[in-house]
Amino acid sequence: MAQILCIIGWSNSGKTTLIEALLKALREEGKRVVVIKHHHHSQALPEGKDTTRFLLAGAKRAILLGPGGYQVFSEEGDERLLEEVIRSQEGVDLILVEGFKNSKYPKIEVYNGSPEGPLYRQVKGVLAVVSDLVEDPQIVCFKTGEVEGLLRFIKERFLGPQQELELWVDGVKLKLNRFVKDLYHRLIGVLVQSLKGGERGKEALIKWKRE
Repeated sequence: MAQILCIIGWSNSGKTTLIEALLKALREEGKRVVVIKHHHHSQALPEGKDTTRFLLAGAKRAILLGPGGYQVFSEEGDERLLEEVIRSQEGVDLILVEGFKNSKYPKIEVYNGSPEGPLYRQVKGVLAVVSDLVEDPQIVCFKTGEVEGLLRFIKERFLGPQQELELWVDGVKLKLNRFVKDLYHRLIGVLVQSLKGGERGKEALIKWKRE
């Protein structure tokens, strides 16, 4: 399954411009990327059209398909539709989602000084901020023009070799979400590579026992 990354930010913060720049760079490297944009306003059902009649008659959703694309009409919530759309994307390397700041997926924020303040202080899962105004040692920061640096960050996190980490407690394998797994993976990596003999380590087995 493709990796998923949300690009979030307040209105007119520059999300679309950043996504365009990333798309051009990733395409040059042969990466296959899908973009999903969150539309905040409910789309009115076209009066008298067949798709509307199907929904009113009881269809779970109605899909209008034609040359060049398709449109889905549904009464389901945005989050559930997002999951279904993501699952339907095959043969791609990365899915960029514009919006969905409250989703479970990792996020990069674009901030240009909106009076509401940076979102990374308000929502979970923000990995980095793209802004000329934010300098915070608690989070990875990129300037607006640092597309190459941001691209390296994204490639290392989402398009590089997949990180492996398992945690077993008393013979039971614990389920770790992506954020916790990434945190533990980086922490253990730093600890192992700081030890003599572990500088180039590729795999580590740690046994911990409480007295």
